[in-house]
Order: sequence, then structure tokens, then C-alpha cells
Amino acid sequence: MRDAKLKLTGEPRRDRARARALAVLGRVRLDANNLWPTAADACHGLDGVSRHAWAVEEPLRPRDWAGLAEVGARTGLALVLDESATHPRDLAALVPGPRYVVNVRVSKLGGLLRTLEMIDAARTRGYAVIVGAQVGETSILARAGIAAARAAASSLIGFEAAFGTRLLARDATTPSLRFGYGGRVDLAGLGPLGSGLTPTPEIDGGCS
Repeated sequence: MRDAKLKLTGEPRRDRARARALAVLGRVRLDANNLWPTAADACHGLDGVSRHAWAVEEPLRPRDWAGLAEVGARTGLALVLDESATHPRDLAALVPGPRYVVNVRVSKLGGLLRTLEMIDAARTRGYAVIVGAQVGETSILARAGIAAARAAASSLIGFEAAFGTRLLARDATTPSLRFGYGGRVDLAGLGPLGSGLTPTPEIDGGCS
């Protein structure tokens, strides 16, 4: 693993220190979670932090297309789209100029087919793709995420999934898909989508 995502606090000194420390280990992506109301506020908040990162995710309210383009132009950071990219028409609305990266999550987009549609739209426009995940996803969603990552092919620059029982006390399937050494996911024994995972038996009357 050579990448880290840093959740910004909006406290410049704290964010700069954390970004600087992470940059020693590898690439840093900032995640602002729609923190700032205007592009000017975002650029001010990113001052001094951006030198330690390559991208910022959702610095403004979702779908502020002009503001996003301004942030990209003024900071030089790539712009990762999450809440701003829930349908292919969102990608068509982007203001040309900055480098855009599309963060797709099966849970956000409402299923694998819609996720594949979004990946195809991103690749058609030459945008890089990150396959993300919700914290605590079971291996069922991780398996769908792996299919999405394969569909992204050479456009894939990040994969955030397969935590399995590294986060869950109990997964919904056996095996529990988890990344191992070097961040690699062991796909041995997994066949086509829908095969290779067995539901975990009920324990003490719990849900299956």
C-alpha cells in the first residue's frame, strides 16, 4: 500500500501536519467531504496542504461545477468526484480543464449494473476511476467491487474494499474477502460473479 486518504478537519495547521506526515509514506489524497461553501474558501483551506497531496475529494457542495473547476485550476490538484458523481449525466456537466477522477461505489450507485455504466462513462471521457467502498461492507459488496475494478481496467488508480473481518466482527459469507500483504486480495476459489462465496451459518439465532 502506497496511498493514503486524509479526511480534512478544516483546521489548517492540523491538516498540514497530518498531510506532511503521510506524504513521507506515499501518495496522499485529501477528502474534504463538502467542507467549504465557496471555491475561495476551499483554496484558502487547502493552502499549504495541497503541496503534500495529489488530489482533493469533494471540496465543495455536490455539483458545484464552476467552483470545482476553479479549485482545480488554482490548486493544481486533481478533483475526485464522489457525491458529485451519481449518474453519467454528472460527468457530462463537468467544466473542462482540471484532472477529474471518478470515485464509484456499488452501494452509492445502486447496484453493479449502474456502477458499470458509470465506469464506462468515465473511461469514455478519459477520467481515471477509483472503486470505493462504504466502511464495514460485507464480502458480498466487496465481490461486486472486484468486478467493478476489473471493468475499470487501465483506468483504475485505486481500490478501497475487501476489508471483511478486518473491520467486521462477523462477515455474511465464507470466505471473508480481505486484503492481505501488500494490499492484495486473494481471489483463489472465486468463480464468476455470484459464485465462490457461501452464506455464513446462523450463530445463536442471529440473522443469516
